[in-house]
Amino acid sequence: MFEHLEPRVLLMADLLERADEWSPETFAAELHRRAGAAVVTVEDDRLLTASGLGRTMPATSAGPWARYVAAGIDVSTFQPLAPTTPPE
Repeated sequence: MFEHLEPRVLLMADLLERADEWSPETFAAELHRRAGAAVVTVEDDRLLTASGLGRTMPATSAGPWARYVAAGIDVSTFQPLAPTTPPE
C-alpha cells in the first residue's frame, strides 16, 4: 500500500494556511521535506488505523516517521525503492 508519511489533508491544510507567509523557495522546500511516502504492508496500515493515526499526526517531534513509530511499526526495516530505468 502507498502511504504518505504525513497525511495529505494535514499537509495541504498547513501549506495553504502558510502560503502567504512563505517565499516560493520556502514553500517548495517545505513541500519537499514533508511530502514523503512509503510502501507499507496491509498489516502496517492496520496498525496505523488501529492506533488512531490513519489521518492524524502524533503530538511528537519524532520527524517524518512519527506516525509509524507511534503505531509500533519498526521503520528500521524499511528500505528505499530501487530507481527504475525507463524502457528505451
